[in-house]
Amino acid sequence: MLGELQSGLGQAAVDATFATTGHKDGLVAELLPGEAASVSDSVATTLDYAWQTLDPEVTRTAAEWLAGDDLYEVRAPAVCPAPRKRPVPVPATVPESDCRPAAGARLRNVLVTNAEMA
Repeated sequence: MLGELQSGLGQAAVDATFATTGHKDGLVAELLPGEAASVSDSVATTLDYAWQTLDPEVTRTAAEWLAGDDLYEVRAPAVCPAPRKRPVPVPATVPESDCRPAAGARLRNVLVTNAEMA
């Protein structure tokens, strides 16, 4: 059915970034050393708790979905180039006015035309 829906789409219209329909030679998990074991331990702990609290059929389905971590090849994450650092913008300083407000008066920014100044 998905193939029928996508058959009318042009190649440019399909974002294959996360597509799972293409051919894959293997499954790769890019994890730091120790992270794979931590993930497996977390899944096992979660499923143990699920068996104690949820309906067995629900937990069985979840366990099936989470199975297969042994099929992955674990590799160190690919090194990405460091992002370029942008220069830190220098905040504009506002000069202090030489005018001192009279008692009870407030200083305002007022636009004055050339004709008014003349």
